[in-house]
Amino acid sequence: VSYAKRFAVADNGKPVVAQEVFARDGYRCGLCGRKTLPQTELLHPRHPTVDHVIPLSRGGEDTMENCQTACRQCNGAKGNRVSTLL
Repeated sequence: VSYAKRFAVADNGKPVVAQEVFARDGYRCGLCGRKTLPQTELLHPRHPTVDHVIPLSRGGEDTMENCQTACRQCNGAKGNRVSTLL
């Protein structure tokens, strides 16, 4: 994935901001449904991360519509696969 694509902006010209994704999703993991724990250490399994539903490496875009909150554990397990749980 190119640097330019990785840091693309949403359709409205605004970059995807993790905190906005988390707030929109209520800090709930879109993969397992559990609440993420933003106050935990960065590497904690339940720490929130931004997951691309269709990964960038598979042609997905860095837009709000293609992003969801995921706990670190689920996002790591999903890797660059397309989510089938949505």
